[in-house]
Amino acid sequence: MERRLVVKGAFYDVECARTADGSEPAGQFLDELKKGMWDGDPNDPDRPSDEQIYDYPAILAVLKHVATVGEPPHARAVNYLERGVWEFKRAAKRLSFFDTPGDGTYTERPKILDRTNGIESVYWWFPNFDHQLRLGHCFAKLGEKALPQDVQRSLDVREEDLTYDQDT
Repeated sequence: MERRLVVKGAFYDVECARTADGSEPAGQFLDELKKGMWDGDPNDPDRPSDEQIYDYPAILAVLKHVATVGEPPHARAVNYLERGVWEFKRAAKRLSFFDTPGDGTYTERPKILDRTNGIESVYWWFPNFDHQLRLGHCFAKLGEKALPQDVQRSLDVREEDLTYDQDT
């Protein structure tokens, strides 16, 4: 079964990661967000949510920009979590992502901390990823930092997705 392709770009193809049970949490998140029906944000209890319906194309625009240009449209669109897992951000909504060549492996790509090792861009801290960016765990960030369980679930989804690649 093929993964859901969200955006195909010159730099990256953005796809939904698969979990051990074969589901695609990011695909479900995007489908629910498009309808204003995502229940993951306790600060947005209305259903359908006008905010979510508005956020859906904004999130897709960020994904398309990264896929076609190779860097974020603005510094607050992405954030590094840990151990090679990043997040796309829109208000309190978060979509974890990681990169892979698609063969069940990955190379940990943290945020670049030394400008001399970066590229010639205002986004020098954003690394060059493998061609496939996989969207994983989606969650609401309600405080200063992502909750440890959300970061761990993001890491777990990456491992499950890479295992799925190895098994196919």
